[in-house]
Amino acid sequence: MAKEGIILLPTPENWANVRVVEPLPTQRWCQELGLYLRTDPPDAEFRYMMSKWNQDGFWNQRPSELKKLDHVYQIWPHYETVGNHIHSVIQNLNTSLPINGVDYLHQTDRDRNGMIRALRAATLLHDVSKTDPFNANHPYDSAEISYREYLRWMGLSKEEKELAVLLIRHHDTIGMAINRNEASTTIDHIVSLFTTPAILQCAYALTVADISSIKGLRENNPAILEEVRAASSIALKRILAKKNGEIRPFYSINFSRPSLSR
Repeated sequence: MAKEGIILLPTPENWANVRVVEPLPTQRWCQELGLYLRTDPPDAEFRYMMSKWNQDGFWNQRPSELKKLDHVYQIWPHYETVGNHIHSVIQNLNTSLPINGVDYLHQTDRDRNGMIRALRAATLLHDVSKTDPFNANHPYDSAEISYREYLRWMGLSKEEKELAVLLIRHHDTIGMAINRNEASTTIDHIVSLFTTPAILQCAYALTVADISSIKGLRENNPAILEEVRAASSIALKRILAKKNGEIRPFYSINFSRPSLSR
């Protein structure tokens, strides 16, 4: 395992030694990944285990149905295939990314670790159904197949699965709220979906990792990440005001099975 802050990657001199790793059956791969997620690794180790440069890591052992996404080309603003984009988002994910300087995931170890497991699973699966780059409903489709199959096979708890589904379904929501062409998505909509500071922080971390991986968005609007931060900051203030500053523990939230309707 890689240590925090140390990621070992192949150099051009040893690329010739990189071997092809046979994919694992889908259910077994998910089970093994779920067991790994429950070890609660630091971000640097998780990125390494999900790196395409780690021959023995989970990324190169993905089942064939996930590896097919590596060959699904996308339209602008993307410059990468779906699979390569997912890889980039994982590598950009910072699970300790604070909002307004506060890391709201620091509640109890159980809360924090469970939410991070859900966030990492959502990052991996947020575009899992995007076999058609023109499918605007892919967040909902990805959430549905993730809930029915991948998340269940990973062995996540009920709360972790349902948080992951929420993040997958709405991974574009914060970005849409700052898009002037998406008038129906507002800060209040963000507040209604991500109802606690810690859940909002998970959505914010995924949004930043996602947008950081989409070169065309950053070229078109160099200030987009700052706008995402500002929108999330406003949403946080409204959540705290609505709850009188109460920060409920993750496992005290009464989730119901998420509606997958559009």
